[in-house]
Amino acid sequence: LPDEVLRYKYMQISEKLKGARMLDVGCGTGDRSILVAKHYGVSELIGIDACRNSLKIASQVAVEEEFDSFKPIHGNLFDLPFENESFDVVVSWGVLHHTENPFEGLKEMHRVCKKEGFIGFFVYNSFADWRHNLQRQDVLKNGGRSIDQKITYAINKYSRVPKSELDQIQISRLYDQYVHPYKSDHTLS
Repeated sequence: LPDEVLRYKYMQISEKLKGARMLDVGCGTGDRSILVAKHYGVSELIGIDACRNSLKIASQVAVEEEFDSFKPIHGNLFDLPFENESFDVVVSWGVLHHTENPFEGLKEMHRVCKKEGFIGFFVYNSFADWRHNLQRQDVLKNGGRSIDQKITYAINKYSRVPKSELDQIQISRLYDQYVHPYKSDHTLS
């Protein structure tokens, strides 16, 4: 929570969150946006994701955190089921670079954000990610044919922790880093 709270503070939008209607595109399990929305007093948080299981977990997180203003929606970021200019704040943390067309996803986020609203997103950086890109190429080329073989290869070669000691979340992060079918890097421009 402290990292997420500071993210919004440093972006200088923490004041805009109180009473805001917020959309989290690719919300996953809601572990980032639900706590932030509760902390800053967001009036409504809609989390959209392509994974129904993640949305179930996010709904449970909202119940556990006693945040009644969360609404999960199963959907596609390239066809957001909302009117133009529907949200005060639209965020997407670590999703766009894992799609076939990040720019089209960003355009759709822009469409649903109010003119005076705020869009926040995180994508991989072309310059900072060079080492990881070499590792990913190695895993995809030499890691075997199946996803499990590739993840095992990545763990054995690049993880400091043996696979037997990793939990499902840590393994999911390794999948995201090394085996995800889409990965693009971006510059500030």
